[in-house]
This record gives sequence, C-alpha cells and structure tokens, in this order.
Amino acid sequence: MVKFSSADDNGFKRLLGELIRWESQIRNSAVRQSRRPIEEAPMTNSSFNNFGPGDQLNAPGGSVNKSTGNGNHFPGATFPGPVQFGKVGSEEDVSEDI
Repeated sequence: MVKFSSADDNGFKRLLGELIRWESQIRNSAVRQSRRPIEEAPMTNSSFNNFGPGDQLNAPGGSVNKSTGNGNHFPGATFPGPVQFGKVGSEEDVSEDI
C-alpha cells in the first residue's frame, strides 16, 4: 500500500488525477450503453447444476424456488423424457418416467 506525506505530495496528485480520469471514462461509457428492460433481455439458459451441500436457488422470471433437505427437488418442473434417480448402474438405481 502506498502512503503519501500529504495531499500536496506530487505522487498523490498524479494518482488522484489518474483516478479522476478513470472515473470520467467509466461514467461516459455507462451513458453510451443502452439498457434493455429485463423483459426484453434474452434468456440463454436458465438451467444449472448444484452439487454438494447447501441451498439451491434459482429465480427465472423473478420468483425464487428454494430447495432444501436431502433428496432431489424439482418444484414445478416438467421432464420431457425418462428421469433416473440414484446411482446409475447400481442396485440403488430407480428409473421412472414422469
């Protein structure tokens, strides 16, 4: 970390000038960027995977679906094909068409 002796230190003045210049560039670029409402923004992929312990949160369209506890949680989900739960290839494998 750099320490300056005072606000009159030449190094401090140079650094301050650079930071002010950066801030100006950031502000100007933010003004030029057009912002589309969230409704218009394309949703490329709303699926995700969560492995391990901890909460799994997803908010497509603004609502939050929170899944907790052991097991698989698919609130409101629809599956277009066969779904398998358990370890594939083991005796614990349970296949079920939903």
